[in-house]
Amino acid sequence: MQIEKRAKILIKELKIPMKDIASHSNINVNSWNAALNGRQRMTTDQLEFLGRNFKEYAYWLMTGDTDVNKGEFPKDRAVIEHFERKALDFAKALVESTYLLSYQYAVTCANDENTRKSIRDIMHATPIGVSPEDRATLIEHHYISILQDDFGDAINADEYDPKTQLKAIDKYFEKLSNELLIRIENVIGNLPQALAKYKKLFSKPMLIN
Repeated sequence: MQIEKRAKILIKELKIPMKDIASHSNINVNSWNAALNGRQRMTTDQLEFLGRNFKEYAYWLMTGDTDVNKGEFPKDRAVIEHFERKALDFAKALVESTYLLSYQYAVTCANDENTRKSIRDIMHATPIGVSPEDRATLIEHHYISILQDDFGDAINADEYDPKTQLKAIDKYFEKLSNELLIRIENVIGNLPQALAKYKKLFSKPMLIN
């Protein structure tokens, strides 16, 4: 998650009016709003102001780490952790479905049964045909990408309310999963057994708590 999104959560939780932030920092409101809403990166002056005035949150703000021995973090950390869990579940499902699609495509394009058998043997030699190290790297890549780009969309940050955002996050990943399943169905066609495998892969990110 980008530092701008952590800053927005912190300011919302502490209920600090933006006009006060602007006044005390000598940085205009438009600049703050642009950074907090993802239109630009935070400046060094903004980061210095937040770190200096909210020292107890500085470590979390800069790193995202919630080690209680190194400082405080927003009390609605549960919202952030829930998003991170969902993002990881979705990243895993995305990677596994990608390899399953590649496997099915390769088998379909094979010219003879011996070739198809060789492909199946290779794919079954490791989980869905890729080494655990490579799969973990891809999962991490997708996970980090989601953390960097999607948190604001998932929690509708402009109307941020920790009490309602857990369900908003669930619905967001359910929507992403359904959109991907529709795209997968368009690729493989109406094959109930095959579609059931993909739906099982996305069952965790689609779960509504």
